[in-house]
Amino acid sequence: MKKYFEKINYSSLNEDSNSEIKVLQLSEHDKVLCITGSGSRVLDLIIQKPKIIYAVDFNPCQNYLLELKIAAIKYLDYEDYISFLGLIPSEHRLKSFNGIRSSLSNSARYFWERNTDLIERGVIYQGGWEKYFRNLSRIINIIRPKLLKQLFDCVSVDEQKVLWKELWDDRAWRFFIKIISLRFNWKYFFGDPGFYKYVPNNFSIENYLNDRFASASENLIFSQSPFTNLLFKGKFNLDTQLPLHLQRDKHLILIDNLNNIQIKTGSLLYIFNIIKDTFFNAFSLSDFASYVNDMDYKKIWNFILKKAQNNARVCERQFLVKRNIPLNKSELVIRDYALEKELEKTDNSIFYSFIAARINK
Repeated sequence: MKKYFEKINYSSLNEDSNSEIKVLQLSEHDKVLCITGSGSRVLDLIIQKPKIIYAVDFNPCQNYLLELKIAAIKYLDYEDYISFLGLIPSEHRLKSFNGIRSSLSNSARYFWERNTDLIERGVIYQGGWEKYFRNLSRIINIIRPKLLKQLFDCVSVDEQKVLWKELWDDRAWRFFIKIISLRFNWKYFFGDPGFYKYVPNNFSIENYLNDRFASASENLIFSQSPFTNLLFKGKFNLDTQLPLHLQRDKHLILIDNLNNIQIKTGSLLYIFNIIKDTFFNAFSLSDFASYVNDMDYKKIWNFILKKAQNNARVCERQFLVKRNIPLNKSELVIRDYALEKELEKTDNSIFYSFIAARINK
């Protein structure tokens, strides 16, 4: 089995960039630091036309994926781009790859030349978590296909809330959540260190997941969320809203702004050290708290404050590891608690809480 940082773990979407857009309020003068992940947030944020985005990830494979997506956007028209990624069927993905491979860095090209099977199957659904979601959706479609259709046919939150509470959230579903919440499974089957390594022993994963699903059923229309389509059906629904960077009317904006993305591989602490002369107006930090210990979390926030322009905006997500900004720096961080609560309800990737803040230097 490949180690976690030697493979693509996220390939499509695990976060709702609309939340970052609300917090960061980007302008054409802004310099942004953004965790790469699947590349979705980077591409969604570049549509807002900031001056530059530094895309940073500790896992080089995630950056290779972003490079591949950027090359596909640059050199393929919209239909070929979404078919190359895997949103629609195609028999010509390897031919498209051969046309764009020369635009990749040497290390990215070498990676993809060794993993053409991922491209051939449609890379957008080939991440570790996407494969897990696909298996989950297959189980749900076998066990409760009619109820799943009912859930995704709901046209109002009120209708969906009743269905979830009275029909979906039954003993069988609760037992399923209990099983997938076992820490053994998170460690040995999912393999994502962010979901077990620093999760406190007294934190109930089971209760948290149940609460987040219940909240989502009361605040979001599942059929309209790209993430819940991915989670319950294993793929995006082309007839409803797609992530921004996959929408047809955003394609030309993407092409015009891709050169404003710089990709850096390494930990946040390493990256902050090598870009000493760059100061940022915005930070899209994803769920970095899940992948660092308490000491490094404090160090990273110290660097954020050093590298932030006055009035810089910060959006940090938190999943199973909940941390607070270091107390000795908290007076410099003006949090928008009302917006944080709003995003916790409306973010269509459903599982996150937020730190939404402005740096007052």
